[in-house]
Amino acid sequence: MAGSPDPEVRARLARLPKVDRVLAAEALAEHRAGRALKLRTVQRALAELRVALLGGGPRASVEPPTAEGLASTVAAELDALLRPRPRRVLNATGVVLHTNLGRAPMGGAVVDAIVASAGACDLEIDLDSGARGSRYAHLRPLLAAVVGAEDVHVVGNGAAALLIACTALGRPGGVALSRGQMIEIGDGFRVAAMAAAGGARIWEIGATNRTHTRDYAEALDGALPGMEGPASAILWAHRSNFRQEGFVLEVELAELAELARSRGVPLIADLGSGSLGDGIPGDEPTITQYLEAGADVVSCSGDKLFG
Repeated sequence: MAGSPDPEVRARLARLPKVDRVLAAEALAEHRAGRALKLRTVQRALAELRVALLGGGPRASVEPPTAEGLASTVAAELDALLRPRPRRVLNATGVVLHTNLGRAPMGGAVVDAIVASAGACDLEIDLDSGARGSRYAHLRPLLAAVVGAEDVHVVGNGAAALLIACTALGRPGGVALSRGQMIEIGDGFRVAAMAAAGGARIWEIGATNRTHTRDYAEALDGALPGMEGPASAILWAHRSNFRQEGFVLEVELAELAELARSRGVPLIADLGSGSLGDGIPGDEPTITQYLEAGADVVSCSGDKLFG
């Protein structure tokens, strides 16, 4: 038959161990993984071996493993899969709040609070009335008081907060964003792409190094090429992972807030790090500063400086 494997390959395929024999081998029979997980892992390993034998190349000439040999290989994979993660490490990088090493460490009081609420707790129940409550009932007024906001909403991460804000406030006219603030963070996440993911169009304004108030005004007038009407919101993005120097110009947030108020459009400010400013040296802006400058919505992460 055309395309069928040659006799030598067929012989190797026939010598692949049966699934039940691999599962019965000592390395897997006594393994702590559940039977369903062991079965799926063995089936996947055998499927990969079949593909290698049929695909030719160096692996096609390798003698198939015994049931015991394959069981040992699968057991090692399961050990790695079931190893508790994340693992504790020593941060010797010199970066105190390392985004790849757990970000903001949890203080002892925080850990104690997590342990205390690990069992049954009043997450979504009003203990006074016995009625269903909200998990935000305590969190929202507390955070609002800490940062000086009218209200607070908590979602999965900073990117989700930015997406929701731009989706809710940036349609139908889109969002005006300076080219100098079109930031990319780790893993290729771009502020403009996240803001547009919910359907709000991003209008790029200004130049990479210089953006004027008039550039924002043009977007709010609907005067940019391709516009059918005025932009619905302005987005300000803090450059937390790089700086611009030299022949640069950026509109101050307070000035931008005045423009937004005069046109009746919301100003969304993405802070990124979420700094509260308590004892942290440097000029990193805080949530409160952005709110006091006139931003209508401030989005940030909760596991970096905020944590």
